[in-house]
Amino acid sequence: VAKAFGSNHKEVAWVCMSGGHNITQSFFSVVADEVRRRGWSEFKNREAATLLWALGTTNEPCAGTFEEARRDLEGRDLSRLNQVDIANIAWAFASARHAAPDLFSRLAQEALRPENPEPATAALPPDGDSA
Repeated sequence: VAKAFGSNHKEVAWVCMSGGHNITQSFFSVVADEVRRRGWSEFKNREAATLLWALGTTNEPCAGTFEEARRDLEGRDLSRLNQVDIANIAWAFASARHAAPDLFSRLAQEALRPENPEPATAALPPDGDSA
């Protein structure tokens, strides 16, 4: 996983997202550990949103990973997020049951911003459960 992170974040995010419930919990643990090791700041908005969404599909997401992501996202310019990324981040935090009221407030402000033209359609978990 670390080698894949060094070459292409998008590929790792896609593997996480497309594999869903067919990927073992240990794989997600390795991904979470590698993300924490490298830091969320290394990931662009779309990559962070996709990784969070993928980690949110697991049964036992790592609270430390979501806390670090929350801190990083709260320091970012969220106006660069599109509607899908906003929805995926919000869904991931809600699915992980990780409280982030300030982040949710900022995400809501961005979702309601008229200049954000993309429809708010988030990817659903692989089994279609809207959790």
